[in-house]
Amino acid sequence: MTRLITTLLALVLLFTAAPATATAATPTPIPDDFPLALRISVDDADGEQPVPAPDAKGIGRIPACGERLWPLAPALVEDRLAVRATGPEYLDARELVSMRGARVAVRALARIRTALAACAEPVRGAVWTVHAADTGYDAVTFTQSWTRGLGLSTFQVIRVGKGVLITHTYGEGRLSESRGQIRRQTRLARDLAVDMCVFTRAGC
Repeated sequence: MTRLITTLLALVLLFTAAPATATAATPTPIPDDFPLALRISVDDADGEQPVPAPDAKGIGRIPACGERLWPLAPALVEDRLAVRATGPEYLDARELVSMRGARVAVRALARIRTALAACAEPVRGAVWTVHAADTGYDAVTFTQSWTRGLGLSTFQVIRVGKGVLITHTYGEGRLSESRGQIRRQTRLARDLAVDMCVFTRAGC
């Protein structure tokens, strides 16, 4: 009987004890001085000027084979900073978002990779190609070119902690000319990733 009472008391304490308070994820705002416009061209005075702002035009919508690669779902994003410079047959756009956790950011990149893997064949003349690029971080690099005519968009998405950075350049090029642009975007990503340490658990 004593053992039964002890067991019942233990069960009562187990179910009535206050649950451990879950630590809410602390939002991580993007620093005001984040150098998102690093090395962006200012040569074309008639185009959009590279002034980073939370509500600035950035990458825009990226559809690939019926899937939306970007923008990421607003409900998953805590903060945003964008910049965009344009000129005749020229675009250099960047967008940085702080996600609602590192796991959310990991899943976002995984979804982009999955969508691109299912887009191996040209669709209405658009060719989506994934490229190898060593950023040193969790990243995916891809291009959109055309089966006929000129036009080359180069995209690179890089994740550091809960931060996700995407860069996009466009010019009158072909897929065979993408290597040089990928190298430049990879160097930029490495440099900007240094300041993305704010999005890691360890911080800067």
